[in-house]
Order: sequence, then C-alpha cells, then structure tokens
Amino acid sequence: MYDPAEDLYHLFYQWHPQHINWGNISWGHATSQDLVTWTDVSGWQDSQALALGPAGNGTYNGLGIFSGTAQPVNITGGQDGTLLAFYTSVSRLPTSWTLPYLTGTETQSLAYSEDGGKTWQ
Repeated sequence: MYDPAEDLYHLFYQWHPQHINWGNISWGHATSQDLVTWTDVSGWQDSQALALGPAGNGTYNGLGIFSGTAQPVNITGGQDGTLLAFYTSVSRLPTSWTLPYLTGTETQSLAYSEDGGKTWQ
C-alpha cells in the first residue's frame, strides 16, 4: 500500500511470532520509501514485528489475524495519515478446509492507526 500523505509504502505480512510452524497467525508491518529497502516498523526479532495479533481466547480475534488488506485513508475516506486495515479475525477453532465449517469461526474486522502503523485500535 502506498500512503501519499507520508510518501511511504507499507507492507503487511502474515507470520507466527513465536515459531516457524503454523499457529498464532499475526501480521507484521514493514515500510519502504523505494520498494527496495524495507524496515520493520517495530523491529524484526521475536515478537517486535507484531503489528496485529490475536487478543486471546474468547475475543473476536482471539486465535488469529488472517488475510486482509489495508488502505491509507481515515474512516470517512480522507487521506490524513490514518491507515485502515481490514482483515479476517478468527475466534474459534478448528478452522480448516478439511473439516466442517463452524458458524462464527471467522469474522471481518477493522483496525486503524493514526501514527503510521506503530499502534492499532
């Protein structure tokens, strides 16, 4: 995503902050001014790169932050440096293409950042 208000590219990526195997799916966040050199917003070691992550069992995104998209606009569509992220949040397991779907396992969620993606609400 390109943010014209900050003249900056943003890349969000899925990862598991504690392991190389699947689980605890979260989003990391990196930025670039030239699409060649990228910097993780909060660092890259351990869970420093965590931008959006599970909030714990029993919450709407308690078990995972899955695929989504981001836009450099505020909630009314204006470009003021706000970032919006739309994503699939997972609240129940199992979620698998090989098992019957459990109603309410996944929902669509919205997060926003007013500080260039350092923190999210």
